[in-house]
Amino acid sequence: MQLLESEIMQDIIRTAEKAAPTDAPVLILGENGTGKEVLAKHIHRMSSRSGNQFVCVDLGSLVPTLFESEMFGHMKGSFTGASEEREGRFMRARGGTLFLDELGNLHPQQQTKLLTAIEQGEVVPVGSSTPVKTDARIISATNRDIRSMVEEGMFREDLYYRLNTIVLELPPLRERREDIPRLVNHFIDIFSEKYKKKGLKPGRARLNELTEYHWPGNIRELRHMVERAVIMSEGGKFTGDSLIPASAGRSTPRQCRILSLEENEKNLIREALRHARGNMSLAARILGISRKTLYNKTARYGI
Repeated sequence: MQLLESEIMQDIIRTAEKAAPTDAPVLILGENGTGKEVLAKHIHRMSSRSGNQFVCVDLGSLVPTLFESEMFGHMKGSFTGASEEREGRFMRARGGTLFLDELGNLHPQQQTKLLTAIEQGEVVPVGSSTPVKTDARIISATNRDIRSMVEEGMFREDLYYRLNTIVLELPPLRERREDIPRLVNHFIDIFSEKYKKKGLKPGRARLNELTEYHWPGNIRELRHMVERAVIMSEGGKFTGDSLIPASAGRSTPRQCRILSLEENEKNLIREALRHARGNMSLAARILGISRKTLYNKTARYGI
């Protein structure tokens, strides 16, 4: 975290570190790839719970029918395939931190079950009638406009207020360009050590180009680009255009193909969301559709 020098990130880190020693719920907002999980882990490391587990749950990937089993655990024989007793994520995180990623993808029925567990401080494993006390600090994150989801009735207001005692909103990389050079060099150091490469340094001109690039994939895209460039390097030098983002718009035959209506719609939605900086209401107005329609389309396309 020390390598981030932009004023906006320094403010966010200061707030995070003030909240870290407490058990206050933290909600982290931001586009994909902005480092929400990295910030959550930093809060955990700075807390009194750092000696216990940091348990991450991708709520968007949980099968709805297995939500209770995954989160609360289950008893042996409680359903087909339950060949042994299993501890849920809440119990695995006891004494530590439970990180709920992709919060905005949670189904309304699952929202209710999650709220009950948090409010009561206990869970009931599937197949059991005995509540089990929990003790996990909750940090959650989403790339969706959860405030608008609350207004639209798509996310429970009471759960939202349970989780947002401290709200940290991570800006996209294009809004904190002064962090880019340090991040590039940081990842070069990491991957140079991993792949046993030495002496790799980006030229000033190339570093300036990277600083000006808009980074739609944020830090995740930058990290992948640097890893690829380090792998392809030879004789202590970066080769050709390896230190250029894969999505930088170089012309290739693949890019010249005619897109389907679905692909065009996906691209239009992504572009509107980028223009609106993730604001779903503004993006919907740009596209000329309702917010509910936009939510449905982003869910359908996994945007």
